[in-house]
Amino acid sequence: MSKFFEALERAEREQALRTQASSPGTTNGPSASPRIEPPVVQATAPANELAVDRSNRVEALLVSLLDPASFEAEQYRVLRHVVETLRKGANLQVVAVTSPGIGDGKTTTAINLAGALAQSASARVLLVDMDLRRPA
Repeated sequence: MSKFFEALERAEREQALRTQASSPGTTNGPSASPRIEPPVVQATAPANELAVDRSNRVEALLVSLLDPASFEAEQYRVLRHVVETLRKGANLQVVAVTSPGIGDGKTTTAINLAGALAQSASARVLLVDMDLRRPA
């Protein structure tokens, strides 16, 4: 799983902990602050598989297009709102998704953001995914 989706899942867990801590059933006084435990990340041993079926994996990552009701798709819609606000205010025409490392989720982010932007009624979206350091 990419670092990007691990961060999204971690944020979702933290949000769930916050909503549980602030639910009306709690009896914490006003001076008591809710204690939120940091999530525990468990390292898993890499599997020695030769054949990898990526069809299900790819579909699971295209959340803005294939699962629009999910938490992750909502986060891409929030990002779409930020991009559209910048576009209107600063005449933004090009958006680049980049990171310093390999496997950080640039393509996944670009596809989901393009899908979220394309859901707008007057949208024109062109997605170009390329690697200038290692051209195909």
